[in-house]
Amino acid sequence: MRAVGSRRLLVVSGPGAVDDGAVDDGDAPLLRYVARPVVNLFLGHQFADFRAMEGIVRGSGLDWTIVRPPRLTWKPFTGRYRTSHDQNVRGGLVISRADLAAALLAFAADAGSYGAASGVAR
Repeated sequence: MRAVGSRRLLVVSGPGAVDDGAVDDGDAPLLRYVARPVVNLFLGHQFADFRAMEGIVRGSGLDWTIVRPPRLTWKPFTGRYRTSHDQNVRGGLVISRADLAAALLAFAADAGSYGAASGVAR
């Protein structure tokens, strides 16, 4: 990216990439202490990959934004979604792919999101 003069980088990660040491990761206690450990039994390697990717992005020196959506659906575009910075969206369990795309475009144009990991959900 540096070779061609591009500085803006957006990546899509996952809600399981939130550091387990976070004081408030945005998830309700049932999700944090029951659902996430169960999901990690099946998707632990994928979440580890997300965390590794996020570390590389953070160290890239680029104008990066990490976006962490929950479960993606094929529902139609609504234009309605919520975001939160440095944590998952509280109570956000799903987002349509179309709404995620809209959120990514909004983040791409938002210099205030540089250097942030943001949750996005319906």
